[in-house]
Amino acid sequence: MTLSEIRLRALEQAGEFEPMGSIQDRSLTQYINEGYASLCPDGTLETVQLTVTGGTAPLPAGFSELCCVTDALGNLRRFHISGGMIHLSPDGLYTARVMLALKPLTSMGEEPRIPEHLHGVLADYAAWRFLSTGGRPQQMRAEHYHQAFLLQKSQLQRQTDAARGARNRVNKYS
Repeated sequence: MTLSEIRLRALEQAGEFEPMGSIQDRSLTQYINEGYASLCPDGTLETVQLTVTGGTAPLPAGFSELCCVTDALGNLRRFHISGGMIHLSPDGLYTARVMLALKPLTSMGEEPRIPEHLHGVLADYAAWRFLSTGGRPQQMRAEHYHQAFLLQKSQLQRQTDAARGARNRVNKYS
């Protein structure tokens, strides 16, 4: 879904079918971006190809964490990072799992860098925020969207942690 489609879905969920004023319009996009940041607080986990020449390769733009590096055969490779470069040998093509920082959604045709099945969750978050400022009936409807968002957020966090690999985290989900 694009930002425009997420916005339309959030408005439908909130029961708003008429055009909004510019303040509400900006608020809706802000709510979607808040949900995006809350859903992926560490960024998005992506697979990138690294071409190592001379024992080094540049790290991707927006890099925040390097989870693992594998060679063409799928074997894990040892590496170290310094000066914005990854160092490993021998030279060649490697696959890396990296966390990339989020960029807020700004253009209406832009899509979030999360799995497609989670795009609707951003609409749930925006609908929750939009409805939570209303009266009691709206707040009760809003709670449904909030719970749906929290459930998907928890599932995504567990999937991301599993894809990152082993970590020394104690009681992360309690």
